[in-house]
Amino acid sequence: VASFEWRGMVLLGYYTGARISDCAQMRWSNVDLPNRLIRFSPQKTKRGNKRKEIVCPVHEELEDYLLKVPVPDNEEVPLFPNFAGKTTSGAHGLSRGFQRLMHNAGIYSEKGDEKTGRGRRFSKLGFHSLRHSFTSAMANAGVPQEIRRELTGHASEEVHRKYTHFELQPLRRAIEQLPRLGSKK
Repeated sequence: VASFEWRGMVLLGYYTGARISDCAQMRWSNVDLPNRLIRFSPQKTKRGNKRKEIVCPVHEELEDYLLKVPVPDNEEVPLFPNFAGKTTSGAHGLSRGFQRLMHNAGIYSEKGDEKTGRGRRFSKLGFHSLRHSFTSAMANAGVPQEIRRELTGHASEEVHRKYTHFELQPLRRAIEQLPRLGSKK
């Protein structure tokens, strides 16, 4: 049910772990197809006066998508012209657009916990879930935490831990590594 641009946004979000605002603002200057890399500085995270640059290898499925998009003469053209400059919040924002897309696909999400103080209430499944999936899929595949943190740009171990959700199978494999203490079968 996704339009071509939404499909690209989802692929970019899942295969880079980028936030929806960073995906929407991505330009062709961020894409290095010959070297299969995407370079970007997340808008949210800033260390001192400097933003950390994320260098992410391009996954094969994302590369297939990018190769279908006509490359413009000007590399400052956004990858997703219909989304560039749009706000993420509000009735016509990108997050609400993604929620409509999920609803049209038959994926329904309940609201998360009510927020107190600063912040807003999020859906349990939203575009940001792709960032969690990016981190968790790598963790479940055995990618070391240092590499996952480098790719997500997480500065702290504590924040990164909140994004990592292990499936049962890697946990089973871990337990199977323990030696038997008692009698043999």
